[in-house]
Amino acid sequence: MKKLLTLFLMAAGVTAALAQTPVKGIIKDVSTGLTLSLVNITTDDGRYGTISNSEGNFRLYYGPQTKKIKLSYLGYFDYEIPLNDLPKDCVYFLEPKSFDLEEVVITNTPINELLEQLIKESKARLTSPLVLNTYYREFVNFNNEYVQFADGIVDYRLRKKGNKNKIKTDVFIKQSRALHLKDYKEGMMYLRPEDVRKSAANRCEFDLITTELLKGNTYKKYSFSIKTQQDSEGQTLNTISFTPKEDDGDDYVEGTIVYNPETNLILSMEARRFLSDKEAHSYNMLIARIQMVDFYYKSIFTTQDNEYRLYYASLHVAARIWKKNGYDNTYVFKNDLVVTKTGKDESVFESGIKMDKRSIYEMGQNYSEKYWETGNVLPLTDKEQQIINSLEY
Repeated sequence: MKKLLTLFLMAAGVTAALAQTPVKGIIKDVSTGLTLSLVNITTDDGRYGTISNSEGNFRLYYGPQTKKIKLSYLGYFDYEIPLNDLPKDCVYFLEPKSFDLEEVVITNTPINELLEQLIKESKARLTSPLVLNTYYREFVNFNNEYVQFADGIVDYRLRKKGNKNKIKTDVFIKQSRALHLKDYKEGMMYLRPEDVRKSAANRCEFDLITTELLKGNTYKKYSFSIKTQQDSEGQTLNTISFTPKEDDGDDYVEGTIVYNPETNLILSMEARRFLSDKEAHSYNMLIARIQMVDFYYKSIFTTQDNEYRLYYASLHVAARIWKKNGYDNTYVFKNDLVVTKTGKDESVFESGIKMDKRSIYEMGQNYSEKYWETGNVLPLTDKEQQIINSLEY
């Protein structure tokens, strides 16, 4: 009882600290008028943050000391706005950078060594120890019908261990909710592709590179190119593009890695399943066969106030699973992680329930307030809201 009361009071304290009218709006490209998704919106001290959704909409609650908010996005100029001068129409425009120089980079460093160096220097610069307060959500689709949704407030305590800066995280969930389609039977949901407990650590280990490109010399099966872009202010970004050399029917990905060549810090990683003319490879499991139908991965990192850290991660996986007895179904899993607050004070970290399940959904209902309405979360699109309305607690 005492623990439950403490959790309730702490949640109420957080709500009170942020209990003011949030900054809301939609973010657009000033040149095209198109909306921008995954824009990083933070307070001037970098403590509170969120991102814009796929329709460009965002909502940011902030602390009492906040004077300005900052919008930042790769390839665009940062935009700082005082709270007393926000646009009345709630439309925020970002100006794309004009790149004066774009050229192919020729390097004598083998690509595997370059990737290893980027990982080494990025991990060395990751702020640690650090508490990441995050909003995490999960969608599950079964045979073209959404059957599950769950989200929650999840805290990761991130630390680096040893000479190789191995990333370790402790994970506590403060609040959660879980919805499902009425009368739906779970089937093989235990095959979820991402473990919430490992999500932040895996991204900070730069798992896309280590597992898809470097493990077992896999990089030899890919073609790589590096392009550099320099904007009018002299700032430079390098983009490594990779694509499979041959179409042999195996599961490959294609994508990009963006990094700052002056600091060797990785800023983003993105990959999707390579679209092959051949049927996707299938694998034997203990009780069935599985085939990757679709795959999309994205991680974004930021540097602010001398902190280098993760601020967004997403994974989308579609898989077909079948057995000889006629079982043949397609599952689609989509997860998003948004860092909403950071801090180095670990004394209040263990204020939730230790995460001992693979998914938020398995943690069930555990909330003292409607955090999806009163906190910094990834706003739902109209379509996503319709999905949730079709489900029940």
